[in-house]
Parts: sequence; structure tokens; C-alpha cells
Amino acid sequence: MFQDLSFCHEWEMLIPNLTVIHIPVSSGPLAWTFVAMLSNGAAMVNACDVAAKVIANVAVWSILVYGLYFLVIFGDYTIGFEMSWLSLGKICLGVLLSV
Repeated sequence: MFQDLSFCHEWEMLIPNLTVIHIPVSSGPLAWTFVAMLSNGAAMVNACDVAAKVIANVAVWSILVYGLYFLVIFGDYTIGFEMSWLSLGKICLGVLLSV
């Protein structure tokens, strides 16, 4: 599913002026899938030792790298905004509320 959404997003970026369709069809589901996959994977590992904590942190920081990739390569600001909101809600607030 992740590869299908990535392909749909790259194909849809070739068509200009489709922001109204772009956000709910490809950009939103791609951002949601990527953030959910990495944050749930980091939580699933239950990082107790150093190696698991390093892998979980790399997974969480890859959300930033993936968002910057779409911003720099495609000039797509919508997926950057969506990833930042999802990261704030899912990761940052989840950590703050668990303390």
C-alpha cells in the first residue's frame, strides 16, 4: 500500500492545479500511512536497550527526512504540513502525555 500511495503521489504531481483533489486522495493518506507505520513500529519495539532506542529514533527522524524530500524534490508543501501535524499529534503529544 505504501508503494502504491507513493506512486500515486508522484504521478499526481505531474498534473498542475489539483490541490483540492491532491490532499485527500494522495498526500493525506501517504502522510498518514508513513507516520503511522513508523511511530507504531517504534512503539511496538518497546525500546528498552540502546540499540532499539537508536532504531526507534532513526525511524522517528525519518519522518522529517521524508517530508523534506517531497518539499525539495516536488515542491509539495501539503505533505509537509500534514506530516508535521501528524508528528505533533502522534509522537510529541503522545510522549508528553505518557510522562
